[in-house]
Amino acid sequence: MIENARAGSALDAAYVVADFNRRCRMLREELIDLEKTISGLVPSEVETVKRKANALHADEGYFGERHWTDKKREEIYKEMRDRHPGFGPSSYELALHRGIIAMR
Repeated sequence: MIENARAGSALDAAYVVADFNRRCRMLREELIDLEKTISGLVPSEVETVKRKANALHADEGYFGERHWTDKKREEIYKEMRDRHPGFGPSSYELALHRGIIAMR
């Protein structure tokens, strides 16, 4: 998981790490530290990518609900890119997947 996070952009790493930490919070004592996972960012940049990753996470349910209504996936992905620019396709796919599961 850490290797996947490092392979993408800082935004994608922040989203993947935050997703992992949210899902594993009850099972693990140690969570993954984003600052140790990605290097080369100053503290203000780390806070920015965390904020943007949390905003995408906050909209997962919204996008999952859109899936269960009349929206086609490509329309949902376009809306995700418009509302949360800068993430890679795998982060948008994961966010939609989490939202679909949450809204079943």
